[in-house]
Amino acid sequence: MLRRSSDSTGKAVWCTIPGPLRVKNRLPELALTIIGHLKSSGHYRHQQVPELHGLHFVEKGRGVMRANGKDHSVGAGELFVFFPGTHYIYHDFPQSPWRYHWINLEGAAVDRALAHVGITADSPRLQLTHPGAFEGFFSELMVEMKRSEVRPTYAVMAAWRLMDLIAKQQAWERKEISLAERARYLIDRQGFRNIRVEELAHELGVERSTLFRAFREAFQVGPKEYIDAVRLNDAERMLSDPGSSVKQIADACGFGNLQYFIRAFRKKNGVPPGYWRTARKRAAKQPPSIP
Repeated sequence: MLRRSSDSTGKAVWCTIPGPLRVKNRLPELALTIIGHLKSSGHYRHQQVPELHGLHFVEKGRGVMRANGKDHSVGAGELFVFFPGTHYIYHDFPQSPWRYHWINLEGAAVDRALAHVGITADSPRLQLTHPGAFEGFFSELMVEMKRSEVRPTYAVMAAWRLMDLIAKQQAWERKEISLAERARYLIDRQGFRNIRVEELAHELGVERSTLFRAFREAFQVGPKEYIDAVRLNDAERMLSDPGSSVKQIADACGFGNLQYFIRAFRKKNGVPPGYWRTARKRAAKQPPSIP
């Protein structure tokens, strides 16, 4: 259940994640406990001595985090992490207010997992190569938290996915993952479904033509065709929801033009989306055949 608060410093929304499954009354090695989002008014200032590890992903703005007598400048596209037992004082700037997501982590392996991706109490800040991937991850978490039921294993799976995402960012920096694989990884993230090829190339720091050549060489299709295929798969899932119109689904999946969406859907499935939805609904109502 989402909770909300608002005062002169900003607005926050957060959710306590249902506790993960315990084995012999022991917690998993890594799990999420809380996820939240803060939108500052530009006068946010706070201090705390946390009991759990707290990871913050800054979407917008700039500010300062002070810990152990050292100031860390923290801005958009960066992670900063709080470690238990340390006194933190942090604030943003009025001319550049923060907007960030935060999560709390628990488990015996938290310190080890963070150290593996280069985050320690002495080095709690990390500049991200592709922050858009994190925007998609946190957006997906917030959507999941709005569901009436969340699987007990979700807190564990999401925590390890986050660590994997951070590790991939560092592998990208070291050029261990090809340009085409990086592009496909970003497209597959929920937050990048509406992206245009030009924006994707900019996110990856290359020219559009360079991305096109690398992607086609690796996967035998261009990035635009791949993006459309991912969007069409999303559309097929959404068509099972009777509360959404075809136009609403087209917009939600990143098809700015309804007629283009209908043509692309017909090309893949042989029929337009409205007919496809009706046929699926009719088939679902038919009783199973007796062998």
